Amino acid sequence: QTKRFIIENGHSRPKAKGPFAKNSDGRSFSEKYYFTVSKSGLKIERSWLCYSTILQKAYCRSCWLFGDRTSTGFQEIWTTGYCDWKHIVDGIKRHEQSHVHYISCLVYEKWFLNKTLNEELEQNIKKEKLFWRQVLERILNITLTLAMRSLPFRGPEKSSVVEKEKTAILFVLLSYLQNTTQY
Repeated sequence: QTKRFIIENGHSRPKAKGPFAKNSDGRSFSEKYYFTVSKSGLKIERSWLCYSTILQKAYCRSCWLFGDRTSTGFQEIWTTGYCDWKHIVDGIKRHEQSHVHYISCLVYEKWFLNKTLNEELEQNIKKEKLFWRQVLERILNITLTLAMRSLPFRGPEKSSVVEKEKTAILFVLLSYLQNTTQY
């Protein structure tokens, strides 16, 4: 519930010139960190990067909400707050390339699009259920067809007259299966 509320109501991203408090070295957070420039010169927003004016620290929204805190690659500094302004550019680049951050961003996007993992699992279960229901219907139809014609499940007998008749039935059933099977 709390995560859903945070996702729906936004996050802390003050714009313009602050209020970004300076540290003892005279350095501070800057809104320019919200963006990166690709090798082709394209300006790309870092939607995951947030800044708390209360703590005066930057943090990763995705890792704060969905980061796997038990993972060896988890960087706690990005959930409690990053304030080493001298090394923030390198810190951001390292964090963006971490596996834990990547997974956290994927989970965040699923939540943002209202597609939680449970909903996806439920959809997959419904598809599987439908598939197996269709398989059972086909098996039941074949069983009823064989029963109406007093035919056994086993293969054809060795006598030539009976073999021709049962082979024809076999082709009918195979044709039925082929027409009802969806790929």
